[in-house]
Amino acid sequence: MLVIRDAQLQSFIATSDDDLEVLIAQAELRINPSRVDGVRPVRLRSMARIAMETATSVGLTNAEDIAGFAALMFEISPRFHLEPTIATALADETFKPGERLSLLFERTSDENWAEAEKLYDENIWFGMKPSNPTDMSDGEGSAKSVDFIELTLEQVQTVEDLAKQHKSSPSKETASQLEREIEKLCVYQNSAKGATKNRAEQAYEQARALVLGRAVTQKLTA
Repeated sequence: MLVIRDAQLQSFIATSDDDLEVLIAQAELRINPSRVDGVRPVRLRSMARIAMETATSVGLTNAEDIAGFAALMFEISPRFHLEPTIATALADETFKPGERLSLLFERTSDENWAEAEKLYDENIWFGMKPSNPTDMSDGEGSAKSVDFIELTLEQVQTVEDLAKQHKSSPSKETASQLEREIEKLCVYQNSAKGATKNRAEQAYEQARALVLGRAVTQKLTA
């Protein structure tokens, strides 16, 4: 019986960080194309790189785990891992890093993922410092309520107004701002679907499957 060791499996998936970066970007385009609709290819590659670096910072090393973590950053928030319950589960040294990630959905609730989604900050994707704190309370100990449908409607208008401004008076500044506002619109539209934990789990599983499928394909064609 053929036995493929983990190191061999990883080499079939990606031979370099650049390969994995491309694979993560391609996975997102296949898993949820509307999430990155309007995102420039070079920006998507940059986002994939940021996701890789964040995944490795929590101890993940296998390509399929990194891709799964990256999918959660795209689907939920680039700071989903800072939600307290999720953070505790990802730091639990009882398990190996990959196991912590695979067990994450068994150890967290719908509410945890809804709170993680509120930690979204587009600055992370643009290589900037977070623009808002990780405080999810309303100042009185209650969780903030976020209406993503309302945010989407407001953001559509913001993007339309900025697009008109850029068309009439183009500049690097308005182009950059428009790119950021489009990214926010994509996120709000995606979040408006609801069922946050279910979406997260599906994105994670699909990303892992796509990456592991790459390993099988590479092995068969080698």
